[in-house]
Amino acid sequence: MTAQERAEALFEKLDSDSDGQLRPGDIERAFLPYYMGSDNAEKQRAVQSAVGTLVKALLGDEMSDETVSEKQFIAAFASPGFVDKALVPFLVAVVDAGQRDDESSLDLDEWRKWQVRLGLPDTSETMREFQSADSDENILVSLEEYTQFLKKTYTP
Repeated sequence: MTAQERAEALFEKLDSDSDGQLRPGDIERAFLPYYMGSDNAEKQRAVQSAVGTLVKALLGDEMSDETVSEKQFIAAFASPGFVDKALVPFLVAVVDAGQRDDESSLDLDEWRKWQVRLGLPDTSETMREFQSADSDENILVSLEEYTQFLKKTYTP
């Protein structure tokens, strides 16, 4: 799957009302069910901060037009630093907050769940991607390995 296909799938996931426009609330609502169950307030604050960073990266400092079209969202991926400084920290914060407090890695079943939550299909490619992300081959993908995987796969 290409970086653009991933970006398109993520846009569809984030566009919770399917109107072709992202608003700041859409981004948080898309993943709210996965991390609000966390008893860890620090992880919830990390997600809220990451949402703010992502929204600012998408809308700019002025936020005069508080919507982002799919075309603008896809174009943001080519902006210097967007993937590394805004998108990846947001996705990692959401996944980390969605884990039980004692977990800091994903097994294959959790990986599959997160792929679907990110709007991606659970296909035979899912296993190959999991193996690719598991750089130390311990059958778990740590948050650091996940971070590196996201940077590689979402960067055009």
